[in-house]
Amino acid sequence: MTTTRQTGPDRRLSLLQAALDLFSTQGYAGTTTKAIAERSGVTEAILYRHFRTKEDILPALVEQFCPRPLFSLPPPSIQTLPVREALTLLLTRYLDAFWRNRTFMLIVFITPKREQAVFEEVWAEFGRQGHILYSLLQERSDRKELHPGIAAAATDVIAAATSGYLQRALNDAPEDWESARSAYLSNLLQVLFGGIA
Repeated sequence: MTTTRQTGPDRRLSLLQAALDLFSTQGYAGTTTKAIAERSGVTEAILYRHFRTKEDILPALVEQFCPRPLFSLPPPSIQTLPVREALTLLLTRYLDAFWRNRTFMLIVFITPKREQAVFEEVWAEFGRQGHILYSLLQERSDRKELHPGIAAAATDVIAAATSGYLQRALNDAPEDWESARSAYLSNLLQVLFGGIA
C-alpha cells in the first residue's frame, strides 16, 4: 500500500480544516491542539511547525475560509417582481448564503477569541443585507404595494424571525435544508402578508 506524503501547504490546509471542524462543534476553548493534530492525522509537533500556538490558528483559519463577500447583491430583476416574489428571492439568497457558510459563521460569532476585524466585516455585511431589505420594502410601500410606513417594522420582524430561525437550524440542523428553508419562508411570508400587504 502506498501513501501520499502531504506537502507543507496541503498539510497546513488539512490542519486548518480540522480546526474549523472542531472549533465549530466543540468550541474554541474545548478544542486542543492535540485534537486538531489527531483529526488531521499528524502529531502535535508537526502542527507546531505550522502554527506556534493555538491562537495563531484562528487568524489563519479566517484568512483561509472567510468568504468575501459573504452575500451577493440581488439581481436587478428583483425590482420588477411582485413584492412577495421579490422578498422570497431576497430571503432565499440570504438564508442559502448563510447556510453554505454556517461553519465559518459559527467560528466568527461564537468563538470568544474572535478576529475582531473579520467579525466587524461580517457584521457590516449583515447590516447591508438589512438595508437592502428595508429599501425593497420602503420602495414597495411607496408604490402602494404595502401599507405606508411599514418598512422599518417589517424589516425588524423579518430580521428577528430569520435570526431565530438560523439559530435553531444551527443547533438542530435540518436533514433537508431546502425543504426546511422553503417551509420557513412560506410561514414567515404568510404571517407578514396577513398584516403588511
